[in-house]
Amino acid sequence: MEHNHNAGGIPASDIHPAAGDVRPAASDVRPAAGDVRPAASDVRPAAGDVRSEKSHGEEGRGGKGHGEAADAGALNLHHEEDSGFVQTVLVGIFKDNTIFRLAISLCPVIAVTNSLRNGFMMGAAVLFVQVMVNINVSLLRNFIHPRIRIPIYMIIISSWVTITDMTMAAFFRDVYKQMGLYIQLIVAFASILARADSFASKHKIKSSFYDGIGMGLGFMFAMVVISFFRELLGKGTLWGIDVVGAKPMLIMLLPTGGFLAVGILMGFFNWIDIRFYGGKGAGGASGH
Repeated sequence: MEHNHNAGGIPASDIHPAAGDVRPAASDVRPAAGDVRPAASDVRPAAGDVRSEKSHGEEGRGGKGHGEAADAGALNLHHEEDSGFVQTVLVGIFKDNTIFRLAISLCPVIAVTNSLRNGFMMGAAVLFVQVMVNINVSLLRNFIHPRIRIPIYMIIISSWVTITDMTMAAFFRDVYKQMGLYIQLIVAFASILARADSFASKHKIKSSFYDGIGMGLGFMFAMVVISFFRELLGKGTLWGIDVVGAKPMLIMLLPTGGFLAVGILMGFFNWIDIRFYGGKGAGGASGH
């Protein structure tokens, strides 16, 4: 027999094409499965779009927050600039007063404050030198090498002290005869050099100008207050004008009286610092 038949009488050769026909059907399913993949990939950009929209929203909120913070910072900065001058002057007079709080540059306090006029003129001279030195140091702060800064500061201080000394010798001869030596000693004042090195060399001109006025007024205020009590109690006069008609306490005109006046007023200002500024008196002066 040429052809083999199965039990159903169907030729075996006729079955193969049927099996072969199934394979294309299976292959036809694959593109359908493949067609699903682009659909899934199409979803990814949508998720990416959601993330981008979320990130843009967060950036928008963050930008808004940063903008509000910047506005608040600008307002605070503007407020600080408005109150900077008054605050600096108050600090120079009370919290960081050269005489009553820091207890430096005491030489002219004892020698010059036996007269209100002398104390005022000495305070005015120190105020002028302090302001001008602070301005000059601030202007030159980027050009002064740190290793030679102290000699440069001393040259600046001595220049302005010389100008002050010559001006007073020319226009205030009576006062200069009594205190001319102490005007020249302003060169060695630790307070002026300390502010030039610790503040003016690190800040801009405006802040250094404010600091110079505050510290200078603090020194001038101390000189005037001490001179007021020493002249009134020692001579019974104020600015050379007879007020009491007697000399109640001659000891106030001596160096002993100068130290006594400084000690009493120093204790009073320490009390002010503790009472109104929450300080610790003389022991907490370095902390302000």
